[in-house]
Amino acid sequence: DNVHVGVGVCIFGGGGVTRAERDKGARGEREVAAIFRAHGFECERTPNSGGLHIPGDIVGVTGVHVEVKRQETARPWAWFEQAARESLVTPGYVIPVVAFRRNGSDWLALLPLADLVKLLTLSGKPPAYDPALEELCGG
Repeated sequence: DNVHVGVGVCIFGGGGVTRAERDKGARGEREVAAIFRAHGFECERTPNSGGLHIPGDIVGVTGVHVEVKRQETARPWAWFEQAARESLVTPGYVIPVVAFRRNGSDWLALLPLADLVKLLTLSGKPPAYDPALEELCGG
């Protein structure tokens, strides 16, 4: 259960999260879902992300567990450990992915290198340049 402790602060599982931080995270999740949808994936932000015990921040991208982090201080090891741990809940092999950015930067993705190589091999060709994707991703 969440405990409200003052104006705009809510405790989730022992850590304090301000309303502004929660809103920033939700905006980040919507941005990442929009990038996936722009490429034909039927996905959405997990309803009540973090509050319903549904693993992942984005649902609908088959074979991938997506955690979204919209923070100024990078904690890649902790973020990836969360994504990897939560990806185990899904039957079959699911690639754990962390999509992250800070203010003023492009979205980046953190995933196992072996999985990146497999994905590139499956595509059979190098990715084509797409100016629309560059703009959507903040480039």
